[in-house]
Amino acid sequence: MKLMSKFRCTVCNWVYDEDKEDIDFDELQESFTCPVCGAPKSAFKPEGVMKESGDIETNVADKIVEQLESFGVKYVYGIPGDSNLPLVDSIRKSEKIDFILTRHEETAAFMATACQQYRLCETGDCPVGVTTQDQELRDRLRVDISAKKLENYLRATAEELEKFARLTGNDDVHDMSIDDLCTTNSEISDHTEIEHV
Repeated sequence: MKLMSKFRCTVCNWVYDEDKEDIDFDELQESFTCPVCGAPKSAFKPEGVMKESGDIETNVADKIVEQLESFGVKYVYGIPGDSNLPLVDSIRKSEKIDFILTRHEETAAFMATACQQYRLCETGDCPVGVTTQDQELRDRLRVDISAKKLENYLRATAEELEKFARLTGNDDVHDMSIDDLCTTNSEISDHTEIEHV
């Protein structure tokens, strides 16, 4: 009687248990992939064996980026950090997605939301924000307060745009163009070619 073994995915830690699956791991086709993260068969190691660097063709971050690409995402806003470096690296290797560096996680969320809200590229493809998984920072996030701040920011921005549309003789914000660039600040108009209104 053969002793059944367990093989652990070195990407997501899912365990293939030969006893439960009722087929030897070695007998699986080479096209077998982890049902959780999609890692190839080569990413599996017998229980108790650590993964070796350079022997895995794909990882969870690559799979996330593949999904984002399939959704048509073109921009990801965020800050690189210990917990998201593999994801940032996978985005860096992508030919379809650009990573936009921000100074703060909240800024990443604002930029992603504003980009979607104003449909700057006119595609409607949702941008994405990437933040840290640091538990201390996550504990400080108050969703209700942050949502209110975002609402206030977007409302104030919309009101400012409506004022500038009227100041430039436009009935609608969407009729504005780069030719309508102006300022209500004399310090700006005194030192630039931007018209004062």
